Amino acid sequence: MQRHDDLGALREDILRCLRCGACQAVCPVYREERREESVARGRIRLALELLDGGLEPTEEMVRRFDACTSCGRCAAECPAGVRADEVIMAARAELVRRRGVPWVQRAIFSGLKARRLFGAGLRLAARTQAVALRHVDGRPDLRRARVPVGLDARRVVAPLARVPLHERVTTDHGSRGRQDRSVSTGRLPLRALFFPGCLISYVYPEIGEALVRVLAAYGIEAVVPAEQQCCGLPALVHGDVETAREIAREQVARLLDARADAIVTACATCGISLKRTFGELLADDRRLGAPAAELARRTVDVTELLSGRAEQAPPPGRLEARVTYHDPCHLLRGQGVGRQPRDLIRAVI
Repeated sequence: MQRHDDLGALREDILRCLRCGACQAVCPVYREERREESVARGRIRLALELLDGGLEPTEEMVRRFDACTSCGRCAAECPAGVRADEVIMAARAELVRRRGVPWVQRAIFSGLKARRLFGAGLRLAARTQAVALRHVDGRPDLRRARVPVGLDARRVVAPLARVPLHERVTTDHGSRGRQDRSVSTGRLPLRALFFPGCLISYVYPEIGEALVRVLAAYGIEAVVPAEQQCCGLPALVHGDVETAREIAREQVARLLDARADAIVTACATCGISLKRTFGELLADDRRLGAPAAELARRTVDVTELLSGRAEQAPPPGRLEARVTYHDPCHLLRGQGVGRQPRDLIRAVI
């Protein structure tokens, strides 16, 4: 089980690296940068130097580890079985332990822990984003920072939705959801708590609306939390393990209190957090270790929930379309879910 904050525990993995270069062929960052420190082999060497005191934890070292996308392909392809992705995560935590969390990240991650402040801040940002962001020519769905403070000037982002998901979905009486309670689509045979995550809640709420409609069509009642909280992975991948652990503690308690038959995710990153990361972070927690394992057992990606039902009751009509499907890294390698999305696509085209 991954410890996230113990680089020393991964020394055996670090020393097992054969330096064969198999990770070069699959690393998306190396493909762009063509630098040794941009591939798992190079980062593993940096981790060893960090562990043994051969190198000081500099800002450049932080950038090298932060450039990793955490896709997991290096670990999946490694012939020696080196858990390179875990080494990189633990190295990030070690860098935070020695250098601290930068103040901008600290402010953002503190906001992730405060549900109401987090939601209020994003709603305010959605209404004022035109001040900070400008349209990208030819791409009305993308924005670029007017003054790219702390960002690459080429970085593009999706705009925040003016109305978040929980204010869009309606109760079975047709009234809009309130801030102080979850929103339910009405009593149906199976009750599922939909954990939408930050992007679906605040950037792509139309995905969440479509999911709620599809679940209802298959006799599944969808409950959408009125107060959204992050899954904590942004803090974790930047080495702030304690903030991620705090979020995990609160999320486990809240999600299990919903008394749903299943917890459904449509974001691969949120799914891997609920299924695996929370349990790893709380493994030594006597109070929440077992509940975290129970949450993992009850969490399913929406494609896992629907793929069998699509075979039993095929959707009405078919789409005349040619579809290209991209396997999300945290869904295919992180959760082992690859067949179910394809089954659903084949059911409608």
